[in-house]
Amino acid sequence: MIISVASQKGGVGKTSTTISLSAGVARQQKKVLLIDMDPQANSSKVLIPDYTAVPVEDTVHATIIHRAPLPILPTRIEGLHISPSHIL
Repeated sequence: MIISVASQKGGVGKTSTTISLSAGVARQQKKVLLIDMDPQANSSKVLIPDYTAVPVEDTVHATIIHRAPLPILPTRIEGLHISPSHIL
């Protein structure tokens, strides 16, 4: 199953919806990968314990720009992994 949350409008709850939905599905013993495409990296900042230590090479930015493999990092929530975004 693939679920996408997107809108060009700011302030409509995309990050809140995405984090809540991902965590809820993970808590149902499902494996979840959240791909954070937000240039502000808000989901990544919330879900990765030490986000500031994540180098840009370990973010979706490297996948887009350098065709690197999609990075997948664990989060604070069991079963929920993230491909983090980065603020450049």
